Amino acid sequence: MLNRRALLAIGTATAVVSTLRTKPGLAFTSPTLSAQSRTVEIAGGTIAYRRFGAGRPLLFLQRFRGGMDDWDPALLDALAAGREVILFDSLGVSESTGTAPANLQEAADIAARVITALGLNRPDIIGWSMGGMTAQILALRHPDAVGKLILAGTNPPGGASEFAPASEAWLAVAGKPQYVVEDLTFLFFTPTEAGLAAGAASAARISARRPAEEMKTTTETVGTQFTALLGFINNEGGWYARLPEIAAPVLVANGDRDAACPAINSVILAREIPGAQLVIYPDAGHGFHFQYADRFAADAATFLDA
Repeated sequence: MLNRRALLAIGTATAVVSTLRTKPGLAFTSPTLSAQSRTVEIAGGTIAYRRFGAGRPLLFLQRFRGGMDDWDPALLDALAAGREVILFDSLGVSESTGTAPANLQEAADIAARVITALGLNRPDIIGWSMGGMTAQILALRHPDAVGKLILAGTNPPGGASEFAPASEAWLAVAGKPQYVVEDLTFLFFTPTEAGLAAGAASAARISARRPAEEMKTTTETVGTQFTALLGFINNEGGWYARLPEIAAPVLVANGDRDAACPAINSVILAREIPGAQLVIYPDAGHGFHFQYADRFAADAATFLDA
C-alpha cells in the first residue's frame, strides 16, 4: 500500500506529464521528447531510429517488449549532454517493419547492420536486459563494429553454477498481454518507499511522449523474443564459454534487488569478461538506471570518457 510520500510523488509526476501535454513548447526542452523518428533500410525491413545530442555515438539496445519510447527521458537527456544518443526499434518492434529474430545471434546481426546503415564508426553500446544479452553477442560476432559496452540489468548466457533465474512472480507479470502502470512499478522498481516513488516518476516521464504501459510489440513478436531469450539463458550457441573473448572495455551495472536479472548474474558477467567493471545500485530493481538516472549517467560518462 502506498504511503503519503509515495502518493505525493505520483501526484507530482502526473502533474509534470499534464504540463508537458498542455504546453507543448515545454516538452521541447527535452532532447528526448523533441527527437523525431527517421527510417533506414536494412536487410529484412525498415528500421525506425532517432538521433540527438552531440559527441561520440552511444547506441541503445532495448529490453524485452520495449521500443524507443520505453527509455526514460531523464536518463537519455543526461547522457545526451555529452554524446550522441541513438535509439532504434529492431525488426518487428514498434515503428520498424519486418519480423523479430528468433534468436539473439540474429538480433546482434541486425544491430550490426543498423550500425553500418547509419554510418557509425565503432559506437559505444548500452544494452539493457535483453539488449544487454544481445550486446554480448554483438561484441563477439562483430568486434570491429563496437567501442565500449555497458551491460545494464542483464544476464550472462547460462553456464555458471551460481546463475540465478528470474523470479516466478516477476515472470508472471512480465508475460501479461497488457500492462498497467502498477505492473511497470513491480517489474522495474523495488516495493520500498523510494522504489515506489521512483517508479511513479519514471512512468510519468516516459508517458510524456507515449503511455508507459502501452505495448510496443505485437503478441507474435513477444513470443518470438521470449523464445530468443530462453535460448540465450539455456546457452544455445555456447556463448558463455566465449565471454572471455570480449575485448571491448565493459561496464556491468545493476540494482541490488533486480528480480529479472539478479545481481549475482552481473557479478558472473564481470568475472568472466576480462577487465570488466561492476557497479551495483542500492534499493534498486531492473529499472535502476531510471531510478538513479543522473547518478548512472555520470557513472556511464566516466567509464565511456576514460
